Amino acid sequence: MRTDRLAFLDVLRGIAAMAVVFEHGFAECIPGYLDASVRYYDLGQFGVTLFMLISGFIIPATLERGGSNRRFWINRFFRLFPLYWTTIALFGLYYLLVHPEALYPTEAWQWLANLTMLQDFLRAPHVTPVFWTLTLELGFYASCSLLYALGRTRWTWLLVWLGQAGLVALGVVYPLVFDRRFPGGYAFLILTMFVGTMFYRCTAAQLSRKHLAAMLTVLAAVAVAVSYVCFTLYPRERDPLTFHCVLCIWLAAYAVFALTLRWRSLPMPGVLAYFGRISYSIYLVHTWLVRLLPSDWPAIAYLGTLVGGTLALSTLTYHVIESPCIRLGRRLLAKKPVANSPPVEVDAMPRRRAA
Repeated sequence: MRTDRLAFLDVLRGIAAMAVVFEHGFAECIPGYLDASVRYYDLGQFGVTLFMLISGFIIPATLERGGSNRRFWINRFFRLFPLYWTTIALFGLYYLLVHPEALYPTEAWQWLANLTMLQDFLRAPHVTPVFWTLTLELGFYASCSLLYALGRTRWTWLLVWLGQAGLVALGVVYPLVFDRRFPGGYAFLILTMFVGTMFYRCTAAQLSRKHLAAMLTVLAAVAVAVSYVCFTLYPRERDPLTFHCVLCIWLAAYAVFALTLRWRSLPMPGVLAYFGRISYSIYLVHTWLVRLLPSDWPAIAYLGTLVGGTLALSTLTYHVIESPCIRLGRRLLAKKPVANSPPVEVDAMPRRRAA
């Protein structure tokens, strides 16, 4: 069991990462699972929504605690890119040595675009589908960085209210008026990261509980309207998620996050906390194993190999790639004199007047 104040974030990361692994594993080895998943409950989308809330909660705290955009981006670079590039290299080796005829993406420039983590903006396909969330996170980092540079980090609450209004306009009114689908689910995930920041502000006594409760009440109504319009009246052509599925995913992710945050002072399961510690590796490298393992294996054998192999390989990549690169980034920053500051504690943030 872990009892430090941020253990709950690792537990949440562990839950989210394993949900994504099981979703992809079930989809590969259980016939008909994918159709049922998009109809009733998609574990992968639940995990992604939970990851968005976690990022929204911790990223602004990390940026403000570090006291510098430069410090923040150096830390993020060494945290994200080395393992990300390693994953691309693993997929490149797979296609080169195992299935060269199945190369995807097919163009060299598309692989180069993936190296930037901005391939969505360059209209290039992802080397592996899970990369789409990293592009989304980079956009959130940039937004937080801009607010910090402008000295407007406390304006996030205003962005959330405006975001809800914009989501209603684009996700509900626009499709009904112009008879065209809007990617409301994608937009809701972007908004979710900023809502995660509101949970942090409330925990740090920078936002009142009444304000947060009002915001979440309105968001619940917005989620119902947007999910109904975007997934019942105007469903996706590929993997058409249903209204029931999407709404249950969003509600479950928010409930799990809020309850775990509420119980953060309690001892947290050490196993899940460890999964959270290596969750970035789990999230990336399991997709390589999904591609590598034969999907015609019996379900028990496939899932056991996938989960066991993912945990073993993720432990290796964490200790060989992630952790050393994180330490390298910190050493580079240590060469410049910076103000000493303790690790982020969610109950020890600067106290401000509640909004």
